[in-house]
Amino acid sequence: MFRKTVVDSLEELVKTGLNPKDVEAGINHTEFILKEEDFGTYPRGLMYGLEMMDTWLYDGNPLDHLKYSSAIQSIRDASSNRGFEALIERYLIQNTHCALVSASPDPSLAEKNDASLKDKLKRHKDSLDAEQLQALVEDTQNLEAYQSSEDSPEALATIPVLSLDEIGKKAKKLDVQEETIDGKKLLWHPLETNGVVHVRLFFDTRTLPQEELKYLALINKLLGQLSTEHLSDEALNQEIEIYTGGIGTSMESYDNVKVIDDYQSKFIVKGKAMGEKHR
Repeated sequence: MFRKTVVDSLEELVKTGLNPKDVEAGINHTEFILKEEDFGTYPRGLMYGLEMMDTWLYDGNPLDHLKYSSAIQSIRDASSNRGFEALIERYLIQNTHCALVSASPDPSLAEKNDASLKDKLKRHKDSLDAEQLQALVEDTQNLEAYQSSEDSPEALATIPVLSLDEIGKKAKKLDVQEETIDGKKLLWHPLETNGVVHVRLFFDTRTLPQEELKYLALINKLLGQLSTEHLSDEALNQEIEIYTGGIGTSMESYDNVKVIDDYQSKFIVKGKAMGEKHR
C-alpha cells in the first residue's frame, strides 16, 4: 500500500504537473542558501573546500560547485519546460533500481546491546593477568587525577594570549550612506553581499500609548503568519518564498551610549531579497 501510494502520487505529479509557484519558491529558497553562504560556526573557506572535493577527487573541475548563478539559471530554464516532471518520470517512476526496505523496531534492542557490551568487557577482563589488570587500574587512576588537577603555571604560560596593548581601542567604522525618501531617513551600507539585499524598517514604539504596548508582542508573533485581505496564509508564505529570502519581525531596545538610563525601543520589520527582486 505504501509503495502504491508513493508511485501513484508521483505519476499524478507528472500527469498534472507541479505547481509553478511551488517550483519557483523552492528554487528561490535554494538560491538564498547558496548565495548567503551561512555555514554557522564553520569557517567559510573550509566548507568551500569540502564542497569542491565532490568533483576534485574524481578529476572534475573543483570550481563547478561554486558556480551557483549559472546552475540556478539552468534549473529555472528547465523548470519552465516541465524539467522537474521529466526528472520524476526518469529517475523515480521508470527507475528499475529500486528497493523497498522495511525497518521494524526491536523493543529489547537496548538490553541486547548492553548485554553484548557487558559480555565483551568480561571476556576482555578474563583475558588479562593480574599484572595487566593492576596496570589498567593504575592508568585509570592516573587519568582521573590528571583530569581533575589544575594546570601548572608553566603549562598555562604556553597558552597564546593577547595583551591589552595589542587590542585596538578604536571600533571598526562602517561605511554608512544617508538619504531621505518620502521624508523618511534611509541608511544604507554599500557592502558585498553576493547579490542579497537586506532591509530593516524601524518603527518607534514611543508613538504608541502605554496601554497598547502590550500588543506588540502579539503582533510580533502573528505578523506574516496569518492570511491577509487578498492572500491565504499558505499563499502568503508561497509569495514570501518566491520573492524573498524570508520576512520577520522583532522588538529591540537600543541604549544611548552618551546618556545613562536613556534608550529607544523599536519594532523592526526585516527581510531580504535578491537584487533583481528588490523593490
